[in-house]
Amino acid sequence: MPKLLRPLTAEFIGTLLFVFLGAGSVVAFVANGPTTGSIGPLGVALAHGVGMAVIVSMTMSISGGHMNPAVTLGLWLGNRFAGRLVWQYVLAQVLGAAVGAAPCAWRSGARHGSRPTWASCRGSGSRRRSPFSW
Repeated sequence: MPKLLRPLTAEFIGTLLFVFLGAGSVVAFVANGPTTGSIGPLGVALAHGVGMAVIVSMTMSISGGHMNPAVTLGLWLGNRFAGRLVWQYVLAQVLGAAVGAAPCAWRSGARHGSRPTWASCRGSGSRRRSPFSW
């Protein structure tokens, strides 16, 4: 395996998992509404926080655990990351985020050409009102 492929794969998979877990927790919360079995806002926050902690710990020794283009750009601006690698890391992170968001968008009812709304996140067959609708 080429030397650069391993850290780029770690960034791709880490970002994929983070977006899937984070956005998936939001979709699950909105789809179920504020019911007794819902994960609730605390569950959404824990999915993001614990998920990021585990994923960064998992990828820290492989790629530095950036998981975010803003972190990569910040490290580059602070002269702590090679400029020739920035675009490759950012590309891996953006592709990982897109792949991680795809199942959540599909589950929420977003389709090609449609504008996703909070109301579309209720899932199929649900008559409950979104807690985010004003």
